[in-house]
Amino acid sequence: MPGLNISDSSGKRIGDFHSERRTVGYGGLLLLRILNADYSTNVGMELAFFNVAILFTTLPVLINMAPQLPGFGMQTIMEVYELYSVICFGILLVLNNWQKSTGLIPH
Repeated sequence: MPGLNISDSSGKRIGDFHSERRTVGYGGLLLLRILNADYSTNVGMELAFFNVAILFTTLPVLINMAPQLPGFGMQTIMEVYELYSVICFGILLVLNNWQKSTGLIPH
């Protein structure tokens, strides 16, 4: 499965917890609790941060689009999501450059 390779390669920067990340991807915190009963790895915290990040990146579009969706065609909806994706990617690039210039992350 392609998802397994993505999970395996994403952990190189932040730790080597492949089985825990894969388990969280398939079954959430309940299955992680079976593998790691005392949550001794950071995988649970990563999941919380990723969920908060998803909320902040999608909530503005959902709040603005949901009441108006019946009046829009599919093309318009896709254009709004594409524009918002480009804006979010641009913000990520700016923040990454800012972190490098301030020394918060290594080059």
